[in-house]
Amino acid sequence: YYKGGITNNIERRISEISRSLPKTMTVSFLEKIDFELGQLARDLESNLLGIDSIRAPARSFDGGNELFLENPISYAREHNYV
Repeated sequence: YYKGGITNNIERRISEISRSLPKTMTVSFLEKIDFELGQLARDLESNLLGIDSIRAPARSFDGGNELFLENPISYAREHNYV
């Protein structure tokens, strides 16, 4: 799965997610998009979370309701969302 989300501290967020993951899962950082305004990040996240065809089933860990079957940043670029 891919995890999408908004944060101002990637290292801290990865640590938080890692602590709540099932032992069979790990988290790795792939890429980010920097935004000048937080609302632009929130709008992109909302749009991507609304696309059922790229969403993965929710899992029971911190952030497990923001999972994707494909890289959401790549998807956003391919569809000119960013």
